[in-house]
Amino acid sequence: MKYTSGVFENYDHTYKVTHPLRASQPHPDGTRYLGDGAWAVNTRVLRPLETSPYIERAHSKNHVFVATFQRGRADFLAVDPQGEIFDRFSIDARR
Repeated sequence: MKYTSGVFENYDHTYKVTHPLRASQPHPDGTRYLGDGAWAVNTRVLRPLETSPYIERAHSKNHVFVATFQRGRADFLAVDPQGEIFDRFSIDARR
């Protein structure tokens, strides 16, 4: 089983989840970057995914992450200001 870690970041004011990355390249044991800080700000236009191959999925949408941590795993919900969950995923703990 592969284990990855996750890091919150903010810069682009969009919603994004990267592929697991190591040395700036997709890697099954890499780190996922979650962002980008877009709750009470105007969101930005998304860059085309073809120009950002490190991004797995993205939305130009205000959001907050709801993170639940438990032994061996972190679960994430992406929730918009209306309370709609528009993405969910888990990251297994690194061993």
